[in-house]
Parts: sequence; structure tokens; C-alpha cells
Amino acid sequence: MRTNELLHRRHRPHERICTVRILLLACLALGATQGAAHAVVVGPWQPRFPGIDHATGSASAGSPRLQRVNALRVDLTHPDVRLFSTPPSSGPLETTAATVRQFLLANRLQVAVNANFFSPCCNPFAEPKELTGLAVSEGLLVSQPVDGLGADVLRVTADNDAELTSTTASYDTSGIATAVAGFFVLRGGVVTGVTGDVHPRTTVGLSADHHTLLLLTIDGRQAGVSDGATEREAGEWLQRFGAVDGINLDGGGSTTMVRGDVGGTTATLLNVPVGLGNVSGTERFNGNNLGVWSSSFEPPWCPPRPRTGCTAAGSRASLLSVRSGATPGQDRLRWQWRGAEPGTLVDFGDATLGTEMVACVYGSSGGRADLLAGAFAPAGTSCGSQPCWKKRGTMLRYFDRASTPGAVRELRLGARASAPPQIHFQARGSTLGLSTRGIGLPAIVQLQRRDDPRCWEATYSRATRNDASVLSARSD
Repeated sequence: MRTNELLHRRHRPHERICTVRILLLACLALGATQGAAHAVVVGPWQPRFPGIDHATGSASAGSPRLQRVNALRVDLTHPDVRLFSTPPSSGPLETTAATVRQFLLANRLQVAVNANFFSPCCNPFAEPKELTGLAVSEGLLVSQPVDGLGADVLRVTADNDAELTSTTASYDTSGIATAVAGFFVLRGGVVTGVTGDVHPRTTVGLSADHHTLLLLTIDGRQAGVSDGATEREAGEWLQRFGAVDGINLDGGGSTTMVRGDVGGTTATLLNVPVGLGNVSGTERFNGNNLGVWSSSFEPPWCPPRPRTGCTAAGSRASLLSVRSGATPGQDRLRWQWRGAEPGTLVDFGDATLGTEMVACVYGSSGGRADLLAGAFAPAGTSCGSQPCWKKRGTMLRYFDRASTPGAVRELRLGARASAPPQIHFQARGSTLGLSTRGIGLPAIVQLQRRDDPRCWEATYSRATRNDASVLSARSD
């Protein structure tokens, strides 16, 4: 029986072939499963603001550990991009602590991360801080350069010429608009960070041509979600997102990345910080933060292209003044409009009852008119203890000293009997989203009713001045 069975099996080679095939497929499946378990994923870039993109990354356990990564790509050649860091304090130490969200909202930034190492740490309130290493904010020296920890810095000029370099205590800081400090983890395409402790990390990097700035965070101290990274792993993540040079900034509970909304009134955490007692979602009061200003893609109250059929201003009867301040919060827009034909106050609706008004600025770009700035005067809003809108005789007036929520400070709409209607408009603040490199002519400014197709406009084909700071023009 045994002999016959063995003989019979020798005549079934197909079974041996099937067995080999099954084992091979099993090995391939096991390898694929192990590969999936040890995956490193670099996600695609998604536009968030002009010149600012966002991407995420992740690593699973064993590759080398659980990691959740957020990256911001900043185009330093974009005309609307400007950097900003924590300004100097008037108090006893170099800065006053703030969370990254507080810093972003106070300065109407689009995105922000934490920056330099600091002391003392880590009380959960605003207090004076000393920074480690060079820090410069809008050309003002906040913290002196040093030898040792904090000697490696990101330095950026007012023209967004960026460099990652090493300093000494005697380093020349002239010509620097923005600077933050840490230590190199990537230099010349070579990872220099050493394998060591695993922590949440914040890093900044530059592309080979120095035209792209990368801001990157790696979450940590969150078991089962994200463990953190060593210095070497932080450098490797910078490489994956396109950097050839990069420095490690303050990390641990300080690691935070946020982005603002279009209106500049709220901020969203992009990562999950562990700022207070390693509790997920809590923020530390940091001594220094780094942010980016850019214009919004479009204020949500303005259409991307001008309306058609608007009432035009009388010949040479409209004045436009635009001023780009030292910070977006200091930007100013003033518009005076006068019609060619008589109108009535009824045309403007009744904002005390529900008519909302938006003012939109369009500039020429590539043969078309693109939205550059906008402001919104909501209906029936209270400004402090008084209503924003008031009606007096032949005039409707909106006034908000704080210029919130839509940047409008004052809007006067007037229409007297048998006289052309008039519009006087003032707005200010970063919500305007003004360009920092001038407005392409011809420019169009429109006041639009949101509840009705009626609108009023003026076109500006020439300007008495149009540069990075000021546009001054009279309408055609």
C-alpha cells in the first residue's frame, strides 16, 4: 500500500507544481503585506493661498516608526508672499510668548509655525521670553546671534532672498528682514542630523535654487498615532518634500503649524500639538513664531471677475488710492465715485433691512481682469454699542472703527434729487489681500449689491503713481 501510494504520487507532477505556485504566491502576498505595513507616504501638494501649498505625509510602524507629517511649500518669488516673525518686546526680556494661533491671528497671517528655542519654559500664559540664536523681525534685531546651539539660521531679505547658513556671535545682521535659528539636519543634500531622541519636530528648509521655503512639522508623543522623529528622520522628511538644506527649530511641545481662514478671523491647526502636559491638541506659549503673509485666493464676498452692466462713473469723476503698509494690517484703500446721471437712494437698497454691499478691486493680468482685493459691509451689523448702518436723509452710512469683519471702515452712499449719486468708501487691513508689487492697469473698482444685480464701477487706465507701496489714480 505504501509502495503503491508513493509510486502513484510520482505520476502527479502537477501537484508539485501547484504546491510551488501556492508557496510563491503566499510569499509574494506576505511581502506585499509587510511592504504596506512599512510604508512611507508623501502626499500631493494642495494650493491653500497664492504662493502657499500644503501637503501631508505619513510613516507606518517599522518605517521606522509611526509619523504624521505636515508640510507647507512657500514660493518666495510670488509677489504677495512676505515673511514675519515675533517682534521684539518692550518688556524685560526679548519677546512676549504667544501660541502660534494667537500669533497668526494678531498679525493676520496666512500660515505660521513655531520657531527659535526659548526660555523660560513652559507656563501656559503670555510671559517674557529669551530666545536662543539669531532672531530678526521686519528688520529689527530681536535676539543676537550666538555660537553653539542656535548658530544655524534661516535669513531672508526684504526681497525674499533666502539662505540657510551658520553664524557666530559676531555675525553681521545687516540687510536681514527676517531670521530664525536652530541647527542643521540637512545640508547640501546630505542628512546631517544624528540618530537620537524621538520628539515632535519643527523644521524649515530651502530648495536648491532658494526660491522655495519649506515649513514642516512631525507630530509626536501620541501613542498609536505619531511617535515623533529623530534629527536624522527630520532631515529625511525635508528631503522627501524637496529641500536640500534644512534646520531643526524648537520642537517637542512647541511644535505647531496653523493656517488662517480667508477672512483672517479664525485659525485652524494643521498638526496636532502636545503643548500642555503632552495633551493632544493643546498649544504651548512659544517665545518665537514664524509666519507668512499672502493674499487670499479671493475674498468670499467678491466674484473672481468683474460684473457686467454696472453704472459707470462720470468722466474723470472717481478717485482711487491704495496703500500697501509695512504689514498687511496697515494696508489702506480709499475710493470716491460720482455718477454721470441722476439716481436715487433707493438704487442702493436699504442695508438697515438686509442689503449687503461688497467692494471689489480687479487688476489686469495676462489680458484679463483678476480679483485683487475685496471688502464687505454686512447688513444690520452692530459696531460696538451702535448699529453700523445709519440712514440720514439722502445718505446711507456704514461706519466700523475696527474695520471688522470685512475690512470696511466707512461707506457713504448718497443720492440727492436731480444730482448724480456719490459713493465714498474706505477699507483697511490684511483682509483686503492687496498685492505688494503694484496693480496691473487698467484696474476696475466695483461696488456691488449682493441681493441685486445693480453695481457701480470706475475704470483706471492711467495712474499718477503705481508701485509696490502706492496706487493713486483718477478714473477714465
